[in-house]
Amino acid sequence: MKELLSWEQVREEIIKLGKFELDKNGFKSKTKNFILQYRKNILLFDSVNKATSLFPFTCSDQERIYHILMNYKDYLNPICLKCGSNILFETFQKGYRKYCSRECANSSELRIENTKKSNLIKYGVEHILQVKKIRDIGINTIKEKYGVDSHNQVEEVKQKKRDRKKERYGDENYNNRPKSKITCLEVYGFEIASQSPKVKLKARKSQLKTDYLNYSHVSQELFWGILNQLPEYIQNHTHFATWDTEYRWGDSKNKTNYFYDFTITSLKIIIEFDGDYWHSLPGAKERDIQKQEFIEGRGYKVFRIKEGDFNNNYLNIIDNLSFIIKNWDMNLEQQYDYLNITFE
Repeated sequence: MKELLSWEQVREEIIKLGKFELDKNGFKSKTKNFILQYRKNILLFDSVNKATSLFPFTCSDQERIYHILMNYKDYLNPICLKCGSNILFETFQKGYRKYCSRECANSSELRIENTKKSNLIKYGVEHILQVKKIRDIGINTIKEKYGVDSHNQVEEVKQKKRDRKKERYGDENYNNRPKSKITCLEVYGFEIASQSPKVKLKARKSQLKTDYLNYSHVSQELFWGILNQLPEYIQNHTHFATWDTEYRWGDSKNKTNYFYDFTITSLKIIIEFDGDYWHSLPGAKERDIQKQEFIEGRGYKVFRIKEGDFNNNYLNIIDNLSFIIKNWDMNLEQQYDYLNITFE
């Protein structure tokens, strides 16, 4: 009887037999019917079973080979990241699933956060349906398949919903509005969630930010920091790119339009964020002076914040500007003395 192979020898033979290649996603075999050929190789088959003899007897051949390829000499004992149940093995490339079911995956806080981060990197938004291009693809697919703009307009879908309601609640026309109103009153203090100032703020904040990807993320961070400290009656008169839109004035004398970074129309306050790059370009300074003189001629007070100053002292700047705005009826000079800050 031949002597069984060692762990290292087994790994080399598996890689050779399966023509495995390692890429960023994991190991991939180029051998057709690899598992069948592996089982025909009695020496290799027995050596693998010997090398993984401490693994559970329910462990499949694919799992044992995966452990050897990844050089895991101890069994991973994979469990669902959400509920702790046992999970299934997928492929040599993917390894084990992270969750036991779609329900666990969709409700996992870790997955939700990772998805948001990935979407921010790839699309600039937390939720993929905030991207107009993605939404258009979905609408076009529904149009091609059903000839309508929304799947809710398809009679087959409507009937399925009615059948589901009848099965669950005994009434195909059931709606949960009365129950929803009670829940919203308990949670938000309003019968409809969208009436809550907090929900309004969150909804407006998550509006289609993809339209504003060319704006400085640093400047928008400043403006959101200020906005979140302001009372609702001031927020309702506030304008900046990712809140609703930048405020614009037309200058007929110079035949141009001026867009202002952060505007509170009710208080006649404007905050301009001077990014290091854009405001160092040729002609930028002259344009800024012309733009500021125009709006000051209409009674507005302009505060200018330089990117370098904000990066070095962002919390102070947000707090100080918020304080000034909320107490705008105070004498401006007294405000500056009290805060001990200087605005250009």
